[in-house]
Amino acid sequence: MADWRYVAFLSYSHRDKRWADWLHRALETYRPPRHLLGRLSETASSQGRLRPIFRDRDELAASADLGERIERALSEAAALIVLCSPAAARSRWTNQEIATFKRIHPDRPILAAIIAGEPYASNMEGRGNEECFPEALRFELDSDGTLSDRRAEPIAADFREQGDGRRLGKLKLIAGLLNVGLDDLVQRDNARRTRRLALVAAASAIGMVGTSALALYAFDQRNEAREQRAEADGLIEYMLTDLRSELEPVGRLDVLDGVGHRAMQYYAKQSLADLTDTELGRRARATQLVAEVQNLRGDNEAAFPAFQQSARTTAAILERRPNDPEALFNHSQSEFWVGYLAWQTGRMDAAQRHFSNYRDLAEKLVAMEPANDEFRAELGHANTNLGVLSLERGENPEATEFFRQAELVWRRLGGDAPDGPPELAHSLAQAIAWQSDARRKEGELAAALDLREAERRIYERLLARSDDSGARESLLVNSLSLARMEFDLGNIARGREAAREAYRLGDDLRRRDPTNALWKAFSARAGIVMAEGHLLANNPADAATANSAALQTCRELVRGDPGVREWRDDCLAMALAQQALIDLSRGDRAQAQLFAEQFRRDFTPLAESANSSVLVAAGLVSMVDGRAPLDWHAIGSYPDARLSAMADREGASFSKTGAYPIAQLLRF
Repeated sequence: MADWRYVAFLSYSHRDKRWADWLHRALETYRPPRHLLGRLSETASSQGRLRPIFRDRDELAASADLGERIERALSEAAALIVLCSPAAARSRWTNQEIATFKRIHPDRPILAAIIAGEPYASNMEGRGNEECFPEALRFELDSDGTLSDRRAEPIAADFREQGDGRRLGKLKLIAGLLNVGLDDLVQRDNARRTRRLALVAAASAIGMVGTSALALYAFDQRNEAREQRAEADGLIEYMLTDLRSELEPVGRLDVLDGVGHRAMQYYAKQSLADLTDTELGRRARATQLVAEVQNLRGDNEAAFPAFQQSARTTAAILERRPNDPEALFNHSQSEFWVGYLAWQTGRMDAAQRHFSNYRDLAEKLVAMEPANDEFRAELGHANTNLGVLSLERGENPEATEFFRQAELVWRRLGGDAPDGPPELAHSLAQAIAWQSDARRKEGELAAALDLREAERRIYERLLARSDDSGARESLLVNSLSLARMEFDLGNIARGREAAREAYRLGDDLRRRDPTNALWKAFSARAGIVMAEGHLLANNPADAATANSAALQTCRELVRGDPGVREWRDDCLAMALAQQALIDLSRGDRAQAQLFAEQFRRDFTPLAESANSSVLVAAGLVSMVDGRAPLDWHAIGSYPDARLSAMADREGASFSKTGAYPIAQLLRF
């Protein structure tokens, strides 16, 4: 156990109480990365927080001496944080606390948090009243414990607007308390990395991260180059920590995009030859963020070259520093994103290559630092990615094993803890969701449904804690899957209830950010499933309303980027076929024929790799226009309850899956 009781002692003037209240709360509620908690006391480690931080000065004796309780707290503190302002510089108590801490702990850190005034202004003619450093902070102690005339250079975070600002200032203090670089703090946000891959394929995952270096405040080096580097550090850290945490719950892509472009504009002014490897890595991460936003907006034409540029940069850095964890980590992010876009556009061989590289890099990171939870999480994400590819190739046992390995990672990291980090709970839920998909492809619908229910309970628990768009996004996809499986089992009422929930969530997300193409696609798919529920309940008018809106959205998405398979196959194909079915059920055979012809023009002849949505749509269209049905022998035993029901209706020999109520869908 550490030989101290408090993570830090917060020293301040009572004139600055409002700042002290804010900083005390900000530090104690911050959750450091789990692998860094070992540097705290057992008490702090068990709480997962930077606590306790001592700040109570109400019991100071009305004398020149510090109160007994204050002196004891100073002796039991691992660090001293001084809230620096002109009021603090004039405070006898603040000065005495600093001097006492220096005498008791000459080897322990003292961190200055500048909130007003100017450091060393007492040395500037006519500006003495601006001094913000107490005398005991400005000078070192002699061996006898008295103040000397030797100037001290404390490590400081400048919370003023013209300095670091609150966000970066807070992170600098935390880095000082943990004796780490900002890289170690920012990497905790890496759990978003696989969200796109998993969600688009009807589970969900989380991914993307950025890192930056710690710049210590040197008061006598206020040159332009330092200020520019500090601006870049502050911008990137703000963008990848506080700004992301503030914007993700409400889904504000426009602001993230704007900040990313500001970072890129800064780097565009710099000569690449003058940038260090750390600065080049930071530039690559800024590029990744800009490209991610472009991808979310459906602009892969712009996103792909940006991800490639980032990958070239991180690969070059890794070649120079092959055993550096930061270089390995940064290049692993590039491998993921390039692989993700390859997967999204149907280039499976390229996706396999990049995702395999991603896992190899994750394994190297874990081998270097086995206790690093962030690196272990990388391995969990990498297993999920490879599991998705195996599932799409029909290699269900291999996929299931990948997903189980990922689940083990998330459980070991605490993903099932009721009050654990939300990103770990998300990742655990998605590992369960993917196993559900694998069981469903094996025709085990009841088991798949149970797994989806378990996944849903995790999202509901997260939403009970906070209104987070990520949890809503995941719950939407979960509701879609539940509706699909309930329909497949013949449970129309329960399926419609789940479809209504998905539709409501999709509408809510689209209002939060109308530019988010991913949310548009989810909302459209919810509309299609909602319309299917109306048809099964013999309500074609409501089905037409829901499906026509979904069809319009699907067309917009495909026009924006025809290369995204999911928008064509799971969105446009089904919407066209279902619209033809709706019109036929309403007695408008001519209009139904028009939609059937549109489908056949765009989706036939069917490719061998056509997914279940396209095959189901083709089967429905063949029943609408009376042309030749699907070649059931060529399709084989595809594990889809709707295909099974259609094959049975046609008298074809096909493996029985579920109990889809095909007769209630085809009432004409």
